Amino acid sequence: MLMMPLLLASSWGRIINMHQDQLHEERRLNDRGLMLASTKDCQSTANLSLSVVKEFERFRPSGTIQTDDGSEGCLMKKGEHWSMLTLVNRTSDNLCYDGSMTGKSKAYPFEVKGILRLRGYTRNLFIIPPKGKCLAEKPCPVVFYLHGHDEHVSTLVAKAGETAEEEAWVKATHAGFMRYAHQADCAATQGSVLIFPQLLAGESWVEDGENLLENFLIPVLEKHSNEGKTGHWDFDKVAIMGYSEGAEGVIKAAKHYPHIFRLAIAAAPTTPSVDQRLLLTELSRPILKAPPKLSMLIASFGEEDKLGSSQLGLSHLMYDLDVAGVTSFARLHIRLYLGAGHIHWDEMFNRWPALHSVLWRGDYTHLEKLGQ
Repeated sequence: MLMMPLLLASSWGRIINMHQDQLHEERRLNDRGLMLASTKDCQSTANLSLSVVKEFERFRPSGTIQTDDGSEGCLMKKGEHWSMLTLVNRTSDNLCYDGSMTGKSKAYPFEVKGILRLRGYTRNLFIIPPKGKCLAEKPCPVVFYLHGHDEHVSTLVAKAGETAEEEAWVKATHAGFMRYAHQADCAATQGSVLIFPQLLAGESWVEDGENLLENFLIPVLEKHSNEGKTGHWDFDKVAIMGYSEGAEGVIKAAKHYPHIFRLAIAAAPTTPSVDQRLLLTELSRPILKAPPKLSMLIASFGEEDKLGSSQLGLSHLMYDLDVAGVTSFARLHIRLYLGAGHIHWDEMFNRWPALHSVLWRGDYTHLEKLGQ
């Protein structure tokens, strides 16, 4: 008889702990949404003196500024939720474990258009759909994944066969989503169609971005739409993400194809000064005239980025988006990773649960959560 109250007390203790864990999960800022603000005020506002923060305030004096410490976070400056700056000093653990891969995917030659044909009639393309999840009654969201400078290929699979296939695979698995797609645990949770376009050496998202979008990426969507595969791909939920040089391609996509892409994510859009000058030459070019679908652009910077100035990168980005009119219809979320350098995209893509849920799992619930 004496054991019963002890057992009940033990069970009740576990229930309380489970409830507290659940509350913690619900309050964790990085798991609640892509544009949600913390409900807790910061005790210190020392980080408001950072140069990137001051640059953000120059463009958005009424924007929201907060910190993300891996828990509830806190508000340094409460403002409107159309533009937000989050200072990240702690992330979640890896959502996909970047370990050994199983299986191997092949790039196939995709026929490009226009001026791109001067360097070859095709470009390498990987398409990785989730297994058994894309149905006519429940089509899958689509994600374009744009690589960085070091992942350009020197040969095309249409020309060099197995040699080019091996190079394409090695470059594609340098980091990120392609690796996760070939790891059993993560592959089981994949809910989006993943598309990996590869650029040739000598091509650049900075110099050739508009041509690459018009004559390579957009035709990929058109081809699958025209082939009657709209029952498998959800063309109302097309995201584009990229890092480093690929981040510049994302920004161009947001400017010129906001009627195509629903979400744009640019990690580390900091480039050397020579590329900044090239980017500045196109600031006055207008976006395409069409009803926009783009609802949000997220960009991240590393506080200690040595490749280019985060302050200059942020300044160029915000001015560019404002001039192009993107910020008149799309929300803007800037994330500054404190203490991080240029290579911080894994923190964005694999350690931010809310974003991972949208891009990897194809769950757009977090995209719709706005405000507090």
